[in-house]
Amino acid sequence: MKIHSVVACDDNWGIAKNGTLPWKLPREYKHFNDFTSACSEKTKKNAVVTGRSNWKSRAPDGSTLPLANRHNFILSTSMKTTPEGSDGVAGSLKEFIDLVESDEWSQKIHRVFNIGGSQIYKCIQDSDYCGRCYVTKIKANFDCDLFICNLDEDENFRRVERLTLTSEEWEKIIPVGIQYENGFEWEVLIYEKIQKSRQ
Repeated sequence: MKIHSVVACDDNWGIAKNGTLPWKLPREYKHFNDFTSACSEKTKKNAVVTGRSNWKSRAPDGSTLPLANRHNFILSTSMKTTPEGSDGVAGSLKEFIDLVESDEWSQKIHRVFNIGGSQIYKCIQDSDYCGRCYVTKIKANFDCDLFICNLDEDENFRRVERLTLTSEEWEKIIPVGIQYENGFEWEVLIYEKIQKSRQ
C-alpha cells in the first residue's frame, strides 16, 4: 500500500503561517479537491489522512474538515476520541495502516492521500509506505512559520517528469505547466521516493 502526499508550499517550502494558509488560490484549492477525490471505482472512495492540528484548521474557502466525498482519517498520538465527521483516529502509522487494510475498510478505499501537516508529511515520507508527492509550488515567499522537507535537496527523492507519468485518469487531471492566479504563479511538481536496493 502507498500513501501519496499532496501539499502546497511557497518557494521556501513553507506550508502555513499562524495556523492557516497565507495564500488564497481558489483554482489551486479546486485542483486539490478534484485530485484527491478522483476515483474510477464506483463502489469506493479515496481516503485522506491528516494530523490533529490540520483537522481543526480552516481551508481557504472557509470550510473545515472533513473533506466531502472522501474517507477522512486522523493520525494523532494525543487525540483519544473520534471527532464528528472523521472515519477513524490512529495513534501511529502502523495503526493507521492496519485500520485501512482491515476487512472493514479495504473494500471501501481506492487511494490514500496524506494532506499534512508537517509532522504527518515527514512521518509518511520517511516510511516505506510513501507514494508519490504532488507538490504545488507557489512562486513567492509568504514568510511561513511551518515547513516541509525540501524535496529538491533530499537525496531520498527525485523529481518525476510529466512525460514519464502513467496514463491513469487521476494523474491526467493535474494542471500542466505554470498557472497564473490572483497575481501569483504556481505549478504542480511531482516527486517519488528512490527505491534503494537492500544488501
